[in-house]
Amino acid sequence: MQGELCIQVRAKEPVHFDEPVTIMITVTSEKDIAGLVVSLTTWPKSIVVQDAFKAEPGKVSWKDQGKIDWRVDIKANQTVTFTRSLKLPPPTIDLAHYDIFVRASTPQLSADDSLVIYLNREDKQVYLSGTSIPITPGSLPTMDPVHLATLYAMPTATSWPTWTPPPPTVTPSPSTTPYPAPEESSSLSYPPPAMPYP
Repeated sequence: MQGELCIQVRAKEPVHFDEPVTIMITVTSEKDIAGLVVSLTTWPKSIVVQDAFKAEPGKVSWKDQGKIDWRVDIKANQTVTFTRSLKLPPPTIDLAHYDIFVRASTPQLSADDSLVIYLNREDKQVYLSGTSIPITPGSLPTMDPVHLATLYAMPTATSWPTWTPPPPTVTPSPSTTPYPAPEESSSLSYPPPAMPYP
């Protein structure tokens, strides 16, 4: 929530393993807003945002597999609700997490919310953020999406890849065997021998 604008995302419970998850996004505003952009973004990108199963407010302005944007005109103090089903990929690790981010924005305002769904592959249990998992001492961690987005976008100390020098090459070391002393010019044979001196 940010002053005049509020957005909230929730999963319809119970959430079952290997079944689509119904997500409800509610948006309210203290003022009338025309052309409000409401976004749903998922991670990992293999999450599929399914088509609407009932009439929705506004119009879809962008949609791909894991993201959808709507444009909607919202009236003061009236709630607008978007409902979509998400198809989660099967977990590839023992405790997989799936992130759902929502945002309502105008050029002057924005509000964010997020939800994390944890799936335990071994016993096929589902946990929503804010609930206890038997293997953790308390509630699952949640983070304000603005700070989370800042962490994802935070530049590293090195803005370019660090150059790693190649391994040093072996340089020849001086030989301990002395070369034969040079011969007097009178004893040189012409043409020089085909093989150098030992």
